[in-house]
Amino acid sequence: MVGGFVLAGGASSRMGQDKSMLKLHGRSLLEIAVEKTREVCGNVAVLCGPDPSRTQGLAEAVMDLHGECGPLGGIEAALAKTTFDWNLFLPVDTPLLPEELLSAWVREACSEGMVASILSIEGKWHPLPLLLHKSALESIQASIAAGRFRLRTALTDAASATAQRLEEAEVSTLLRRVVSSDELAEWFANANTPEEFQCMESGIRPASAASRDKVSQTASYRDNHD
Repeated sequence: MVGGFVLAGGASSRMGQDKSMLKLHGRSLLEIAVEKTREVCGNVAVLCGPDPSRTQGLAEAVMDLHGECGPLGGIEAALAKTTFDWNLFLPVDTPLLPEELLSAWVREACSEGMVASILSIEGKWHPLPLLLHKSALESIQASIAAGRFRLRTALTDAASATAQRLEEAEVSTLLRRVVSSDELAEWFANANTPEEFQCMESGIRPASAASRDKVSQTASYRDNHD
């Protein structure tokens, strides 16, 4: 069994309001993430930053142990609390990630000799969502203490500190089928701005020529932001 955590503690500065409260087809982004995580993991808690009211009563609240650390603050709090060896971290603002992909990933990715697994698209990896072993906690704490909040760097450091692998799980391999660039761009799109959320509401896919660039930009942004 895998621990399930929704990352929902970000400042939402570019959105201008708490994006976890935004409604997509009648459900808040937090509702969507909580339900999806519960289906995949059988359990769920919300990493709510400094504000437990952000859970909207949908799941247990887990507050950051250290503030202003980006996603790493929530991940640290989760690893300090979890009773599971492996833990899934799903960002609240990627509501179009299919449950099919997350379930396949959880089934196949967690193994001995590995500290973390990230999703990879044609060799370019996304630091979130994330599967992380609780043995990474000490290294994550060291990264925070040193002021190194970039998630990609923290994961690489955790692999080195624990002498375990950081696995890249290719999306097409997990699903055992070819997934188009347009479809991937839609799945990994995140709602950081009102314009991006409006595209989600309207069901607008990124233009084909720009899809691969959009996926790469999302991965880069995830390294340092909520």
